[in-house]
Order: sequence, then structure tokens, then C-alpha cells
Amino acid sequence: MSGMQRERRAADEATIAAAGAVMRQRLTVPATGAPVDPYPEQFAGARALLRGAVIEMATGEGKTVVAALAAACWARQGPVHIATANAYLAERDAAWLRPVYEALGLSVGVVTPLAGREARCRAYACDVVYGTLAEFGFDYLRDRLVLRPADRVQVRGLGALIVDEADLLLIDEARTPLVIAEPVPEAEGPDLPALARLIETLVREQGERVRAKLALLAGGGLRRFDAAVLAAQVRRGAPRDPAVLDFFARHPAALRAAEQVERELQGAHAWMLDDGLLYSLDERARTAAFTADGQAALEARLGPLFDRPEQTADTLAALHNLLLAYALFHRDRDYLVRDGRVVLIEEATGRAAEGRRYLHGLHAAIETKELGWPQEATATLAQISVQQFVRQYQRRAGMTGTARPAADEFLRVYGMPVVSIPRHRPNRRVDLPARLYRTAAEVDAAVVDDVVQAWQLGRPVLVGTHDVQRSERLSALLRARGVPHALLNAREHAREAAIVAGAGRFGAVTIATNMAGRGTDIRLEDGLEERLVARAAAEVLRLVALGPVTVTCDSPRALALLREALAGVPASREGAPLRLDVHGLALAVRRPGQDGDGHSATLHFGLGLYVLAVDPGADRRLDDQLRGRSGRQGDEGSTRLYASLDCETVRFYGAPHVRARALRALAHQPHLEGRAAEAVVRDAQERARRLHEGQRWRLFEYDQVLEAQRRAMLAGYERALHHAAPDTLVRGFIPNVAQGEVARRPADPPQAARWAAEVAIRYGLPAPAPADAEALAAALADRWQRMSAEAGAAWPALARAALLRAAAELWAVHVEGTEHLQQQAPALFAFLPGPAAIPYAKEASRRYEEYRWHVQAETLATLLTLPLPYERPLASGEVALSEAAAELVCWLEGTRGAPGGRRRNA
Repeated sequence: MSGMQRERRAADEATIAAAGAVMRQRLTVPATGAPVDPYPEQFAGARALLRGAVIEMATGEGKTVVAALAAACWARQGPVHIATANAYLAERDAAWLRPVYEALGLSVGVVTPLAGREARCRAYACDVVYGTLAEFGFDYLRDRLVLRPADRVQVRGLGALIVDEADLLLIDEARTPLVIAEPVPEAEGPDLPALARLIETLVREQGERVRAKLALLAGGGLRRFDAAVLAAQVRRGAPRDPAVLDFFARHPAALRAAEQVERELQGAHAWMLDDGLLYSLDERARTAAFTADGQAALEARLGPLFDRPEQTADTLAALHNLLLAYALFHRDRDYLVRDGRVVLIEEATGRAAEGRRYLHGLHAAIETKELGWPQEATATLAQISVQQFVRQYQRRAGMTGTARPAADEFLRVYGMPVVSIPRHRPNRRVDLPARLYRTAAEVDAAVVDDVVQAWQLGRPVLVGTHDVQRSERLSALLRARGVPHALLNAREHAREAAIVAGAGRFGAVTIATNMAGRGTDIRLEDGLEERLVARAAAEVLRLVALGPVTVTCDSPRALALLREALAGVPASREGAPLRLDVHGLALAVRRPGQDGDGHSATLHFGLGLYVLAVDPGADRRLDDQLRGRSGRQGDEGSTRLYASLDCETVRFYGAPHVRARALRALAHQPHLEGRAAEAVVRDAQERARRLHEGQRWRLFEYDQVLEAQRRAMLAGYERALHHAAPDTLVRGFIPNVAQGEVARRPADPPQAARWAAEVAIRYGLPAPAPADAEALAAALADRWQRMSAEAGAAWPALARAALLRAAAELWAVHVEGTEHLQQQAPALFAFLPGPAAIPYAKEASRRYEEYRWHVQAETLATLLTLPLPYERPLASGEVALSEAAAELVCWLEGTRGAPGGRRRNA
């Protein structure tokens, strides 16, 4: 360690100690009013953050305090941005910690989605800034689009970044880039409502065809191969149809045969898989394709489509998006309809993602499906991936409760190692054995029974689901059983903090869709343990009057407290005590002389918060995040995972032979428990993890290419923005533009004549363009000389504005085209040896060179065709600008046509 590093380490230690002392004096816990006293584990976490690590700290261990300790140190070197999971948490944490920062001589600001430009400027001028990662990214992109440096809001640049819920924001949501878009006039295109009616008809007819095939399959009597092909057709035709799901849940051998025949029937025989279908679906990959029958049905209504795709590309794209919207994207699972708008649901958090849109026409298709017509069209102005944006910061670190499973990805993509911070108090949470059922309906019934019994004993229960539909179905079942409860999902989100905070009360039942990023701790009610023991003891005494009772306890402490409460309690008027027998964690309670014949009852008793996870997430981290809500800071608590063979994770990713083995076992018992159930879940989750990690890494590799281009584009943009003589810069484009235009000249004489006329019109030349590059360059230079002379002193400003506008507008087109190339790369380059990223990089580089040429050509064309000047000069002698030229100057000044609109697209 160098002397400078030792000095910095000593300064950090002094700052951390000072911040801790200030917290003890000025900070209190909001829920209790007790003073905050940072403990050694929190100081250790802060030191790990300062080393650029992602720290893994359990829920309730005080990550908010840890971030503040590290931020106080980093703020001595430059601005610090702290990214929270949502805007509410950013405002809450900034307000709570403001006295600490100010006592240390540091300023603190907060950036929210509704903040205006002035408020953002004030916030970013502070030493520590709270906000969401998306808002920081949007402001970074907008700053790259402004036409004057003074218009930027992140005036101090990107110094240090601390990300809370790091796995959620940097991994789960990193597949979605940050995009700046603005509304554009609706261009003429396909009649989406009319096409939607046609797709609705196809979907209904497909349903009838699939049901007929399913009836034939269920009837039996088919040859094995024919049955396998028919099963594959049913699976590809309607994978989410309840009848199809039920059939495959009862006949896993048919599902295994379908998957095998799909692998085998490739090439010339692939048509057999789609025979009799109008379209085929891949639910896991979310792709759809019209079959030959489907194409024929469409062409019968719309005329020839598929033989001349270059002429019908817009219609084909609209039909494909509508098919996706109707067949694979579902209301209340993927999106909500709220106030006449389609609002997406964030997969990882279950929150409504206001302002976020699907790309490439899919959002308009969903709007047409749900609302009857598409809303406003948008155009992309700028975008950056989460990975690339985070890497712009000089220093970065993160915090989460579930970092270890993603340690390799954190290190490989972000250069941040994972460091586990021990708990301040021992973990007393008990994770009960998982249970696996055959169907989702069986899971729902079991979960409701479990909730009802816990509620009757007063125990607080948190039920976690992965989608709105499931949460509302469970809510309806609980209402039918008379259980009062709170519901928290994307539709019921207004009282989120209050609902989560109250989930630890005696008798509270809460249903929540995804708990990642909720932020608010679930604190157990004071005196909860005593009330739970008293209620359980009273229930045992009621039941034991009818017969023997067996109480299964979650923990030794629960067993000991209940046994103590029942010890010495008379079983009758004669005063004879109850018989209490302990077998492991089970307590058998009987009255004297009572045997095991006749009525007997069972109870499940535990302390603290009881968390029930309904269906496993595709990533185990999601389950761990939910479990982490129980057992906070050494509290008692327990959790249990409920799964079914037809849940999405097991159905999409589980190995067929594993599912088949589980189904055979379920034929003899209502559910599997423990290792047998967990083996099915872990198999599916591990397969999903490998698949998704590979997808994110490929996206990162592709995005590296676009990032290099973006940096080059921004460097050129900055050069144009600050260039002392932008007209000289633009004039240098003339030789390259002339060479490019001549290279595009057709060999056919009539087409060549047309090219000469079009080039002349484009650049305002008085005669047809010459076929020689040098002659064309000379003609363009003459035109430049005349235009610059007429514009006079305004010419440099016009040249700067024309160049900046062309660079910004054409960049959006380039990015959209490159995105399409990314999506198509695996298929386009599959026949080439090696990874698809290599030929993709070559093709993307070629397209970037084309973008650069088009920027130069568009800039020259704009300048050389400006209608200069007005007919009469100004009294001062300066030349008056035409309306077109004046608009360019206004654009440069940011008073008109300034880039706007903010949206994170999917």
C-alpha cells in the first residue's frame, strides 16, 4: 500500500467514525424513536463499499446507514449518487439522513421523476444525491443531447455510485436499456384496429383447432409417433390454455414426447409440427410465427403478403406484433390498463412501470388489443444499457440481501466483487421444507388452509406471488374464508409503505406481488411473542377437550414457550395436569386417560412473521429476497415455498424427466415435501439461471459494440458543440460526401440520369450532378461559397445547428437499426463458425460508417438548400434569415424543437 493510499484509508476511517458519531447524536429510528447507533457490521459494510464491492447484507441489517457512511467518505473526492429501488425510498432516505450530512458539512439533494430542470440542477450540485438509477441515466442521456453545455444538469459529472438492491437494478432489470424518446406525428401505416379484428378471429379459430386436437389426443388409440406429433402441435398452438396445462400436468410422458419430437423434426420435416395450426408459439422465448395455414388465412382477407415482403413489411410487422399481443402478452400479468393507458408491470418488483413502453410496435399492438386503437407514436433519441451507464462512474459499489448467487456476473460485467457481511444478531429464521403439488389450484387451496390456521392463531403472514392475477385469486379465496387481509400489487400500490410496515402486527395477513425493492422493513409488533403463545395455548386447551392434539412447532423456542404455557394447566376440575409429550419439534397434548382413538387435531405453531412463497421465481434470488422479510435482526420467523408442476418456472425450464418422476410420486400422495420437492424446483431454477445469464452476457457483448460507437458519436458531438469554426469543420465533409454519392450512382443510363437530377435537387445544384467525384466536390464547394457569402455572420451558427441536428436525429435511426440487428444476430449468423458477436460487430461497424456518411451528407444538404436570404436586407446591413434558417438557429438555442420526452422502454 502506497503512502497516498494509507493517507486516504486513514481519512476514510476518520470520516466513517465522525459520521457514526453524528448519527448517534442526530438520528433516530422512525418507527421507535430510538437513537441510531451504528454497529461494527455496518462499519465493515461501509469499508467494503469503499473498496468497490457489492455487499450482501440481510434484510433489516441497516443498509441505508451503511450507504450513508460510505457516501460521506466518497463525497470528499467528488459527487456521490445513491440509487434506490424507487423514488419514494430516495426521498425518504435523503430526508432522514439530511441532518447527518449537513453536520458533516455535506449537501444532499434528491432527484425525482417529477423534478424540473432547475430542481435537478440544484440536486446534482450537491455532494450526495439520492434518486433512482433510471433517473440518473435519463439525465445523463439528456445531457448528451443538449446543444449548449450550460443546459446540462449533471454539472459535476459522474463521480461515485452506490446502488441499493444491486441485483435487482444491475442484473434483473439490466436487460432493459434506458431510452429517451419523444412523441412523433403519426405516420401513415397499417390499420391496426382492422388488423386486430382479423387476429382475434385467428386466435378464436386456433383455439377451436387446438381443442379438437386435444380431444383426439386424450381419446387414445394413436400410434406413439402420431401421438407425440399431436402433443407437440397442441403445445405449440395454445401453451397457456387451461385444458392444455391440465392435460400435460396429468400426462408428463406426453409432454416429454412432444419436446423430443420437436427436437427431432427439423429441416424438411418441421412442417409436421405446425400441421393444422394457424400459428405456432414459443412461450418461454415469447416468439410467434404464422404457419402456412395462417398465412393463407391472412392473404385470403388482405391479398398477397408473404411473397413480396419488401412491399408489405409494415403490415407483416403489425400482424406479428398483434399476434404477440393476443397470444403471449396477458393483462394483469404483463401489463395493466389504467386510466385509458396500457401500463407495464415490472417483472422483478411487481410495480406498475409508468412511462415505460415496449419497442418496435408491440406497445401499439397491445394498446389496440385493450383500448381499440393505438396511442401516440414515439421515436428514440438516445439510449444506453444499464451496464454501460453504470460503468461511466469513476467509482461504483452496491448493496443487496442476495448478491452471492450473482457474484460471477457482478465481477465480470461491473468489476465489483461480492463481500458477505455477517448479521449483527444470529439468524433465527426457519425455512420449512418446500411443498410441491400437481396443479396451481392445489397450491392455492393449500396456501389458503395454511394462512387460515396461522391467522386463527394471530400469527402475521406474508404471502408472496409473482403476478397480479395470482394475488387477486388468493385474495378472493381468503375473503371467502372470512380472513381480513391487505393486498399489495401493481393495481393496489398507493398505500405500499403503510401496508408493508403493518405486515408484522398480530393477526395481519398481507398478499404482495414480488417484494424486491419494497424498502420498508416489516417490524414485529411489540409483545407479539407473548400474544402468540397465549393464543396458541388457548386454542390447544379448546381442542384438547375434544381429543388429543399434536402441535408441530417451527423452532425449539416456539416449542419451549408453548410447553411452558401449558405446563401445570389443569386438564379437569380435579386439577390433574395435561400430559405433554415432546417428539422432536412436535408437542403431543392429552388429558389424563385420553388415548389416541377418536377425534384428534393438529396445529402448526411458530413465532414471528410467517412468509409463504407461492411458486418459485425463475431466479432463486427472488425467493431468497422474499424469505429475507422474515427473521429480521434476529427475530423469530419461518418461511415455506409452495410450488406446482404447472407453475411457469417448472414448466418453462424444468427437465421433462424430473417433472415426470415427480408426477409419478404425486400419484400416491397429495404433495411432495422436502428434498423431493426442492429437487424439482432447483433443477428448473438452475436451468433458468444459466439461460438468463447467457442472454445477459450476449446482450452485454453486443452492447459493447454500440457503446464504442456511442462514445465516438458523443466525441464528435462535443467537438461540433465547442468547435470555434463549425463552418470550416462542415466544409471538410465535401470530398467524402461527393465520393459517397458517386459510389451510389447506378450503371443503367436512365437510372443514372435520375440519380444526377436527385443529387442536384438534394444539394441545391444548378445543373445535374456530374458523375466524377472531383467534379461533384467542386460543384458542392461552389454552392457552399455562394451560400456562406449570402448568410454572412450567421453561417457558422447555421453550420453548427445543422450538424448537431443531423447527428442526433440520424443516431436514433442508427440505434434502432442496430437493435434490430441484435435481435436477429443469432439467426442471421447461426451458419457461421464461432459466436454470433463477431460477425455482428463487423456488420454494426459497417452500419456506423454509413451513419457517419449520412450525417455529413444530411448536414450539407440542409445547409446548401436553405432559402437565403429574405428579399430585403435589415436596416443594419445584416442579411435577414429565411424561416428555415431561423428555425435552425432556434433549435441551436434550445427554444424550439429541443429533444424531450423521457421513457424507459422494454
